[in-house]
Amino acid sequence: MKLNLKAFALRCAVVWGLLLFCFTRWIIFFEASTGDITLIASCIAGTPSAQPEGSSGW
Repeated sequence: MKLNLKAFALRCAVVWGLLLFCFTRWIIFFEASTGDITLIASCIAGTPSAQPEGSSGW
């Protein structure tokens, strides 16, 4: 059985993207709700705290 490299690369990219999206949502919903300054906010000047209402892009 031969490995289709393009299909494998696409599958890895999709899985990576979904995991990154879910991890980001987890941080926004559960870590940002405490009101503490996140790691990103402490590194970038002027970054407000992340809120679920403002992160949807709508």
